Amino acid sequence: MFCKICLREIESNSELRSHLQSDHSVTLIKYYRYYPNATKYCNKCKRELPITEFYVDRCNVSGYRTRCITCIRPRGERRECPLCQRMLQLSRMVEHLKRDHGVRPSDAYRRYLKGKYCPKCKTVRPLKEFYRLKPGGYYSYCRRCNHDRVKRYCLKIPSLSNDFGSTAR
Repeated sequence: MFCKICLREIESNSELRSHLQSDHSVTLIKYYRYYPNATKYCNKCKRELPITEFYVDRCNVSGYRTRCITCIRPRGERRECPLCQRMLQLSRMVEHLKRDHGVRPSDAYRRYLKGKYCPKCKTVRPLKEFYRLKPGGYYSYCRRCNHDRVKRYCLKIPSLSNDFGSTAR
């Protein structure tokens, strides 16, 4: 990987951090903000990837996770944000559009996503298979999975007539 400021070759993330602080007086967070096409090494798969392939982590020194999206969630479906071209888990796309782009959830589903991810059956389904919420969003689970959850919940609750005894005299 290369430093985007002076084009010096860097061998690791920690070396890049110390180089930026000593030679340029810049933090990693500011560096990645000014150079969004910068790269970073994934600590797990050891690949050099664009910074957009890492989740944002405000607690980390660099502002990004140490492992890439693929290593963190290898099976989750990822999509590119239609507005900023960042790779995100599909389940986090609505939150990202709302927080970073000011798009309401109802508009995000209708304009950009055209479907929703059900965490129970782990599939992307059309919006018509989800119950709507009054504020304009949708339930987390599809109709079938939601029905199964409610049915299971109702079976766990004991009958009220058994709790209070018989009222017949």
